[in-house]
Amino acid sequence: MARRLADYWREDLPALVNDLEHRDVPRPVTLVGHSVGGLMACHLAAVRPDLFNAAASISAPGKMQFAPVMQFVKLLPLLRETPFLGRLFDLVPFPLDSFGRFTAAVVSLGGEPLMPEKPKPWFPGSMEREVIVERVTAGFNATGLGVVTDLAHWSNSGRLKIDGVTDDLLAQLRQVRIPVLLVSSTDDAVVGPRSALSPRALPNAPVETLIVDRMGHCDIILGRDAPQKIWKPLTSWLDRHSILTLTCISSAAIICMVGG
Repeated sequence: MARRLADYWREDLPALVNDLEHRDVPRPVTLVGHSVGGLMACHLAAVRPDLFNAAASISAPGKMQFAPVMQFVKLLPLLRETPFLGRLFDLVPFPLDSFGRFTAAVVSLGGEPLMPEKPKPWFPGSMEREVIVERVTAGFNATGLGVVTDLAHWSNSGRLKIDGVTDDLLAQLRQVRIPVLLVSSTDDAVVGPRSALSPRALPNAPVETLIVDRMGHCDIILGRDAPQKIWKPLTSWLDRHSILTLTCISSAAIICMVGG
């Protein structure tokens, strides 16, 4: 369980880079990331331009905005500053796994239409019931309260601070100069049009955009329409840029290498 958002940057990404540097693979490598993994991909492109030649970022947030039912988490940074509670924040899990199990049970019983549209992470009717159950069960695992608090700090301050890495990760993205593909959906209830990473955050990179509709945060990569609407144009873009593709999937902090 990650205790702070910085764990992904201080532990997972250096391990990934170290693994890549010791593999006998063609370089440079093309990055593909989803959600916060999209930010990871762009950050790697900024700090290690010697290793990467392009980055595709799918449904990555450029701003942190919480749905109305989640506004309470914006109080967490204040609570972390208190002497007693502050010690607990790196130890206590945020019950995302309970939310995942509850959502899976509701969907299994045919209750998907009763769920509120926000922050539902898929567009209605876009995914098979079995796929939704598998994804919310596997993807919503226990997360440290400190991770959610870091995201709340981002929402409150407008700066994505990664302790020990950078005081403002989004400002660091100005260093990206390799080609970038930004993929987003106008109907994403988790990372909506106003909060998605935009070309303005990457002023020195050649940026292409792919904007779709009627796709949510999960089904943009796993839904019925994903092969035609997302993977086909993404594959075409990769064919123009990649020798090898590195994929960052944020929801469970899974990072893997796939042939490109």
